[in-house]
Amino acid sequence: MSYPRILLIAVAAGIVAGCAYLGVSWYCREQVQQQMELARSELRAVHATATPDRRRAHARACFGISRPLVDEEDPVSATAALFAVAVAPIAELAADVSVPDVKRVTRIPTDDLLLIARTLFDTGRVAPADQLLDLALSRQDRFRQDTLVLASAIRMDLGRDAEVLLYCDELVALDSSAASPYRMQAAVHRLHGRWDHYVQAIENAFARTSQRDPVLQVELIDGYIRIGRFDDAQREFGKLQAAHPELIPAAPTVHARLLIQKGDLAGANQVLTEYLRSDPTDSEALVLKGQLLVDTGDFQAAIETLQTALKHDPSAHDAHFQIGQTYARLGQKDLANHHLVLHRKLLDSKVRLYALEQQAGYDPRNVDVRRELAKLYSEIQLPELAAFWERAADIAEGK
Repeated sequence: MSYPRILLIAVAAGIVAGCAYLGVSWYCREQVQQQMELARSELRAVHATATPDRRRAHARACFGISRPLVDEEDPVSATAALFAVAVAPIAELAADVSVPDVKRVTRIPTDDLLLIARTLFDTGRVAPADQLLDLALSRQDRFRQDTLVLASAIRMDLGRDAEVLLYCDELVALDSSAASPYRMQAAVHRLHGRWDHYVQAIENAFARTSQRDPVLQVELIDGYIRIGRFDDAQREFGKLQAAHPELIPAAPTVHARLLIQKGDLAGANQVLTEYLRSDPTDSEALVLKGQLLVDTGDFQAAIETLQTALKHDPSAHDAHFQIGQTYARLGQKDLANHHLVLHRKLLDSKVRLYALEQQAGYDPRNVDVRRELAKLYSEIQLPELAAFWERAADIAEGK
């Protein structure tokens, strides 16, 4: 056989071998991608499933698929490692994988970053979730809306309200027809008692719902009452009553306040009395009923009702004020002064809390402000909010 022919055969064999290698390589990559997609599906199912047993089953499936993929190349390896770390507590398994370094994490696709961040956040690992969120927010890609929505939810939970409002503004710019950014804005403004802004946000959300949302309508009525727009509140309440009469008992304080505004004290008292039979711990309803009892001259019943309100909400400054006024009318000056002093102290604390929360919203890394918020909330006996700000301080400190 001549040399050129031998050479030609050798070249052909090399081409065939190369094609076979590429074919095998392509097939392996396809297999890896299919496995990654299965892991994603299982992780999404963790968030879509309500029952603990099903969540654990999906988490274990995600862990089992992800764990072998850690040995692949990045970004698959880094993504699979964080999938496994994220689901391990839900799966009740030990996360026997190393967390990838920052350089490797930057190669993870945005949609996977969001999925991991959400899982970490839902399982109480807020600091690493927040770090992944920072990386996602630094990108301007097709997942921008999803990133902003998750950022709004997580940073709202961290008390970083100024950032949440900025994200909501960007979401509105991306889709001006969506109601959800306005609802998030309303939640922030309500938290800080900025009622004019709250009403504006609720009005914007309400205008963007294709079907009238009765829950949103109740929130709008409540906002109108708080800023003194009683005619608007009465109009919307009439619409709600006509369209959803079954929901009226679920909005007792709104209904009662409107009846009081119309001078129907007996009707308001009846609404509150019926409601408190089903939920005797609602401090707002108890305070309102106590005020009605004071106005009608039933002082002893008023004091008992307002004391019950304070039992369920020690920070209810209005209850102390009404008790103080009642004791004053009964000529018991020492008791009156005691409750009026407590009323003033609570108001002063809430003014300070408002200022600190404003500062915390604009200064997300200020640990001292968050510690002081936790201390003040503890002093006025609101342990859940105290714990919230303690956790926010720990996260700001990097714990």
